Amino acid sequence: DAQKRRESGLAAPYLYLQTALFHRKPELPAAGPGQPVDGFGETWGRRVRKDIVEGFQLARLRELAGGRELDNCQLFCGLAGGYTPLHFDSEDNLFLQVRGWKRILLFHPKHFDGLYPYPMHHPQDRSSRVDLGAPDPKQFPKFAGLQGCAMEAHVGPGDML
Repeated sequence: DAQKRRESGLAAPYLYLQTALFHRKPELPAAGPGQPVDGFGETWGRRVRKDIVEGFQLARLRELAGGRELDNCQLFCGLAGGYTPLHFDSEDNLFLQVRGWKRILLFHPKHFDGLYPYPMHHPQDRSSRVDLGAPDPKQFPKFAGLQGCAMEAHVGPGDML
């Protein structure tokens, strides 16, 4: 319904789905594989884990990651034209684009201060206060110095970053 509204030019709500498909349970040893979560993600998690193990050469990815196991798998879904605010992830991750295209900007950790993250314990403490669509150089002067510093990636169906 939201996609039809968007295509017809009507205002559509911003919809976004995020669910864990599998994760490493705290009681499992560090070397154990992640397990499907209960609820919605359980069935999906089993199928997706099989696809990841078989289709993405998980053993090779684990080798490239220094032998670390895959800790969790999350599914994120959004409408065409969706926008993810500038943020940092606290874990290493692989990003797989299933459908459509996404532009991703990657900043080096040394640029952290110039990205003006929200303070610790704020609900958005892993996100930037800078609006990349209209950055305010007076409010965020260090960000102006980061123009051209990001690596840009365009990922499409089947691409992994």
